[in-house]
Amino acid sequence: MNGFHRMSDGDFKELKEFIETGPGIKISAGKRAMLESRLHNRIKKLNFKNFREYLKFVFEYDKDGRERFKMIDAITTNKTEFFRESYQFRFLLEAVLPVLMAEYGTGIKRPLNAWSAGCSTGEETYSLAISLSEFAEKNRGFRFSILGTDISVGALHGAVRAVYPEERISIIPLHIQKKYFLKSKDRTNRLVRVKPSLRSKIFFKVLNLNDQHYDTPGKMDLVFFRNVIIYFRRPKQTEILSRICNSMTDGGYLFMGHAETLINMKLPLYRAGMNVYRYSPEEENKV
Repeated sequence: MNGFHRMSDGDFKELKEFIETGPGIKISAGKRAMLESRLHNRIKKLNFKNFREYLKFVFEYDKDGRERFKMIDAITTNKTEFFRESYQFRFLLEAVLPVLMAEYGTGIKRPLNAWSAGCSTGEETYSLAISLSEFAEKNRGFRFSILGTDISVGALHGAVRAVYPEERISIIPLHIQKKYFLKSKDRTNRLVRVKPSLRSKIFFKVLNLNDQHYDTPGKMDLVFFRNVIIYFRRPKQTEILSRICNSMTDGGYLFMGHAETLINMKLPLYRAGMNVYRYSPEEENKV
């Protein structure tokens, strides 16, 4: 590739240390080419001659952190889809919500608080909102709010905008599509947007899972934390999950990705379903 920038060993080490101590994402030697590829356009756009100049700017002269955020956006993976691992949404409707409502009056005595952590461009968050809205229609007085967080500012802008290619919602039944999505008037674009009534249920914000404290609006009854922990090293995984547990209500539910395991982690969780765990302070070290 003409003009493609390569990292020196020193550049890679510096960038690797920043990513692992800042965002907290694990970076192996095998990801060096990926970093070079993803940051090439930033170097080119800002007219830097090489990685050394670019990293010097980011770490020494980027006082307001704007470029640092853009760099994080470029290197983080934002892959998601509507109703991914759909069996968990069925479990949510059939098992989790009825239990929370029966045991604690969650959603009735007070609004249910849900958190989509690592929400990327919002597909999971809106899937959760649709599921809770459908449950609310069948359970009079049920109320909820959803927090969607991600480290990527660019991804969150997409989540707030809530505009998607029409084929992205093809997995959703037609009557649900009509209920919660608006089609673009310009049919050459074939875009859809989540309706304002559903968007109003969600608050999106930037959150770094590597922070020592998570600024969430109260304790969470549901946490969807799926396909995120795989980007962190094992000790960091336990740290992050411990902080998530501290952000949950007693008896709250944690949903994990199908390829993620909590085996041998010392956490106050017990298995409640397939890749679904329930928080209980008395269950320390049960996972």
